[in-house]
Amino acid sequence: MTRRPTDKETWTVNKVLLTGRLTRDPEMRALASGKHVTQFSVATNEYAGNGKERPEYHNIVTWD
Repeated sequence: MTRRPTDKETWTVNKVLLTGRLTRDPEMRALASGKHVTQFSVATNEYAGNGKERPEYHNIVTWD
């Protein structure tokens, strides 16, 4: 569960740029509050040297 900031704290917004390939169709659902949540997975490659690649899988969750 995410906590709310105190009066002395402020929240920052982090921005991430992740370029890769979708590994499954995005799934969107509505919460009881009316807000929407979308989940999807992105695959990227990690280069291990000597021309070898290893896949990395990133589970992404977005909300409004």
